[in-house]
Amino acid sequence: MNFFKLIVDDSNDDDVVVHCENTHGFKQYELKEGKFIENWNDTITFHFNLHEGSEFTDYLANNLGWFIVSKKFKNLIEK
Repeated sequence: MNFFKLIVDDSNDDDVVVHCENTHGFKQYELKEGKFIENWNDTITFHFNLHEGSEFTDYLANNLGWFIVSKKFKNLIEK
């Protein structure tokens, strides 16, 4: 079995980087513990500046280091 580390390709200056200002009680690294979160808060929102990037990638860089992927990417790795 092969394993690969995902990293953000920062060679394109037009890629969107999202920011979350209010995690509604979640700690920054809580999602990296591998635990199922039953009390997810749907009001958590991410913001980005169109002047800093306009190209959405399938793996979004963000200020929290959270694993944020597109539905396309999610479907691909589920298979």
